Amino acid sequence: MRDTALYLSPETVTPAQVARAANRYVLFSRTDVGDPVVWPLYETEAATMPTIATSTSGVQNNKGNRMYIACKKFDDYTGTVIRDLGSKDAFIFRLSEMYLIAAEGYMMAGQSGPAAQKLNDLRTARAIAGKDNSLTPAESAQVAAKDIRVILDERARELCGEQQRWFDLKRTGTLVDRVKLYNGAAAPNIQAFHTLRPIPQPQMDAVTNKTSGPDPEGFWQNTGY
Repeated sequence: MRDTALYLSPETVTPAQVARAANRYVLFSRTDVGDPVVWPLYETEAATMPTIATSTSGVQNNKGNRMYIACKKFDDYTGTVIRDLGSKDAFIFRLSEMYLIAAEGYMMAGQSGPAAQKLNDLRTARAIAGKDNSLTPAESAQVAAKDIRVILDERARELCGEQQRWFDLKRTGTLVDRVKLYNGAAAPNIQAFHTLRPIPQPQMDAVTNKTSGPDPEGFWQNTGY
């Protein structure tokens, strides 16, 4: 197709955007604007809880929890046919992550200057030409205060879709807090023991020294599972 079919706005749409979309394409807004032809993706501006479908048919499929935005980061555009799955290697070791690791190391060592410089170097490389993408004063203050949130936010932007997020949140002790803040669907269920994954049942069934809990001579399931 050579024209817009769906437009998913990261912000709550304006009346002008609604008028432009009329009879041209399907419009999704960050939140409800009171127009039946505009579909709200989230229940509130905080965007922690998507709108929830109540059935599996018709317009319910336009609710936020059904509109998964695909990550096209790994698609291979070098061939003559664009496929759903490309043949490019997955990202395992990236220069940009080395900048993030260095920034975190400098920050936690109290060297806020080099930490901020590493983050700004990375941001400059990502910026649109002519645009300033450097740390804001608030973010610079976070670096000076050794606030891990500034690193986690930057890692979320740079490493989106690269299957590292759970490990980042676990190792920084922020998994439960971040899920409660930003994932409305999971917030009611996340608990402290989720920082460890369950040991697969076939592995539990294969051992002969299984115990009901911690035992120096045994093998036990992680607490909570």
